[in-house]
Formats: sequence, C-alpha cells, structure tokens
Amino acid sequence: MRPVLKELLRPENYPAYGSVILAGLGVVGGLSNYQIPVILAILALVSVNIVTERVVYFRKISDAIESRRQSAVLRSRDDPDFQHFHQFIEGGQEIFVAALSLGFICQYRENDLHIGMKQGVDYKFLIVDPKLSDDAMEMIAEHDERRSMNKAQALRSEIETSVEVLRNVKNHAGGKGTITLKAGKGLPVFTVTMVNPRQPNGKMRVELRPYHRNLGPRPYLELRRTNPEDARWYEQMFEHYYVRLWDDSHEIQL
Repeated sequence: MRPVLKELLRPENYPAYGSVILAGLGVVGGLSNYQIPVILAILALVSVNIVTERVVYFRKISDAIESRRQSAVLRSRDDPDFQHFHQFIEGGQEIFVAALSLGFICQYRENDLHIGMKQGVDYKFLIVDPKLSDDAMEMIAEHDERRSMNKAQALRSEIETSVEVLRNVKNHAGGKGTITLKAGKGLPVFTVTMVNPRQPNGKMRVELRPYHRNLGPRPYLELRRTNPEDARWYEQMFEHYYVRLWDDSHEIQL
C-alpha cells in the first residue's frame, strides 16, 4: 500500500488533483467567473503533462526495442540490414579482424585500407599461418566451401596473396596508421571483426563458419559494449580473441 500511496503523492500529480477539486467546486456552484480561467490553465498543464509522459514512455519503449534488436541474436548475412565490412568499420580508429584468409578484405576493400592508414587507423589482423603443413591446411580448407580441386593449395595461395596486399598497403599507404599481422593459433571457426574494442563505443561482429558454408547466408551476431545484454559475451570474445589469441599468435613480418 505504501508504494502506491507514494506514487499518488508525487508532486507532478498535484495539478491533476487541483483540477479535480476545482471541477468539483464548479459542479456545486462554488466558483466565480474569474476562477474559470484558472481551471482552464490547470487543465492545460495537466494535458501538457500527459502528452509529455506519453512521449517519454513511448520513446523508452522504442529505445528498448532498438536495444533488443541490436542485442546478441543470430542474423543472416543475407538480411537487408547487414553492413558490409567498409560500412561496419566506418569511423573506427582501431580495427581488429580474426579471419581465415582476409581474402575478401584484401581483394575487394584494399582501397579502404589505404584510406584508413592515411586517417591514422590502427589495424590488427589474425589469419591462418601460411606456413602450416599441407595436412593442417587441408583440414582447414576442407571445412570451408571451396570448389578448387586442390583446396589446401588454393587456401594457402589466398593467404599468401593477402599477406602481400597488406605488405603493400603498409609500405605505400603513408599516413599515421599501422598494420600488424599475426598468424592465429587454433581453428578459425569464427570471423571476428572488432571496431574500437577497448573504447566505450566498442562493437564487434561474430560470424560463424559452418561446415561447407562460406558463401551465401551465414549466421552472425553483433555485440555492443554499451548494451548491458551484450556485456557478458562482449567481454568473453574480447578476452579470448583480442587478448589471448592475439598474445598467443606470432607476428608475420610485413
């Protein structure tokens, strides 16, 4: 009962109570003509208060829905709201990517890397070690979706090409940006892209790598540091990829 009474006695409710009292006096004939404008003024205040509360209330609902939409739920790369690499990293000053070969980025978005370097962006990349044994490379390539007869050699060639592209960007882009490339340990079951991962506005996208599903629809989720619902998995992915995997991997000289 006390919480209800406390809510009823909130100061913002006083104008409504005043209008009720004045309306009651009007019914019993206890108001003079000059008091009618007072009632109208109070009713106007009550109306403004109601509208304001409704706007705030629905805005909170809208924000909650948007926050929920951006929380860690699986989506598809084929969804119309999927942001491609250059869109997702826009405005980032530190970009971290743990991937299989960086083939897409180095083949189609090389110019974005040049621009980022000139703008002072710091890139950290993790890829499969191009010096892995044929057996290890074959195992990784077999999980992927490749049509080449020699899948292992095709994957190794793609990785080596990416290394050369990154070397070219680093040596010719100019500007204040940096590129650090490492050979990641373990199997690349995720493609992880982080934007400003250490900052309050940090975000990351985690793409799953299902068996023989590299092209077409592929599940992914996005995590944002400011979203409380994402906090647990954001910190987990940050710790295990940005910190541990990065520290455990050896650098590839560019």
